[in-house]
Amino acid sequence: MDILDLLYQNKISLKDAENILDDIAKQYHEDKQSLDWRLEGGFSEYEATAYAQGAFLNDIAKFRYEGWPNSCCVCNLPLDYTQYGWWFSYEEKGRPCLKHLVCPKTS
Repeated sequence: MDILDLLYQNKISLKDAENILDDIAKQYHEDKQSLDWRLEGGFSEYEATAYAQGAFLNDIAKFRYEGWPNSCCVCNLPLDYTQYGWWFSYEEKGRPCLKHLVCPKTS
């Protein structure tokens, strides 16, 4: 199942997506599911990382289909999400973004 695809295509609601993911996690923890939640839910390692850092599922889906940020939302310097070194965050206006783990502007 690809939860983010279903959500982005409006085939399920955000609440439905969260419930499905909760059910996958519950089954995994009860040893009823052999795969981890990331694989069972169709998440990439980057998407799973963003989710673990507090990203909402609809924001992760938007990143997948509309493009991941390529610069830090604090310093605007380049940032490659595939190289990690980032935290998921939200800008002041609520827009999802990534920021350097060690941002040159704040260190």
